[in-house]
Amino acid sequence: MTSAMLEVSSLSVVFPDRSYGPRPSRRTENSVVAVDDVSIQVNAREIVGVVGESGSGKSTLCRVIAGLQQATTGSLRYAGNDLAHKRTLADRRAIQMIFQDPYTSLNPRLRIGYVLDEALKVGGMPKADRLEAAKELLASVGLPESVLHIRPSRLSGGQRQRVAIARALAVQPQVILADEVTSALDVSIQAVIVDLLAKATLDRGLTLVFVTHNLQVVRALCQRVVVLHAGRVVEAGPVSEIFASPQHPYTRALLAAIPRLHRSASLLAEPTADESTTSAERTALPQAECHFRQLCPLAHERCRQERPALQAISAGHEVACHAVGQPEPSGDTAPRMSSSTGDGGVPGDRRG
Repeated sequence: MTSAMLEVSSLSVVFPDRSYGPRPSRRTENSVVAVDDVSIQVNAREIVGVVGESGSGKSTLCRVIAGLQQATTGSLRYAGNDLAHKRTLADRRAIQMIFQDPYTSLNPRLRIGYVLDEALKVGGMPKADRLEAAKELLASVGLPESVLHIRPSRLSGGQRQRVAIARALAVQPQVILADEVTSALDVSIQAVIVDLLAKATLDRGLTLVFVTHNLQVVRALCQRVVVLHAGRVVEAGPVSEIFASPQHPYTRALLAAIPRLHRSASLLAEPTADESTTSAERTALPQAECHFRQLCPLAHERCRQERPALQAISAGHEVACHAVGQPEPSGDTAPRMSSSTGDGGVPGDRRG
């Protein structure tokens, strides 16, 4: 049986209303919940994609796992052990994060050699071996050893992101959190960075949590995918199953937004101006309703009264939706929830 490397249980992050002081003791209507009761399990040597629109809580979740942001409620376990708020050096080394912007994640005043030397020092490598180790790290990400003697300002965005990957690998981590690592790069460089991460994960036996907006990358790289909306997990399961047969209306909307030459009709009805909402427009006060209700074509009265819980619909596939397994409305008002291909595939996918 595959062992769990990361276990996130009932995790919530609330950014408080500062008008009540620097450390308010209660939630108010002006507080904002970024992550809302999220539970995720990531197995050893697994590549899990985390997707969702901007503001859905993906980056905040990664920062909590990495120990850079304190959780309001919930718990974290790594390799079966609880991760306390004040982590040990071994805990910090084991979980490394690669940030979205390669232009700000490296200190512009430090040469690359010094950056890698400090990381190798934290990883416990003797001083006499660090230079050769730094050269090997650069070679593993496709950079020449001459990069050791220059500062980040002389590198391109793709080269800086390669250095960031090398720095993360220098401390010999077990878990890599990749937060939108390709979004600030040219399309021609994105595939190179994704290939580097995939190769490093396989060669070193690492666990990878890959946060991205690019669903095509998730389909090619990841084994499982977690879909976040408004800080909540709305669907999670194997990539092949979710791409072939998405169950939550939000997941279907994300897949329908993938650019294609032959596009079918939209899966979601267009919301009116007073119905539309964004992930940022949510309160930290308790809410017993579905956050996606105002945009969902399948919403009914129960969605207003009761928050849907994640329920298993098959092995490893969970969905938080009251409409799952329920008969669809009849007549012209019924939303188009199935693929136009007729084979249960991704809408508009003509690959056959």
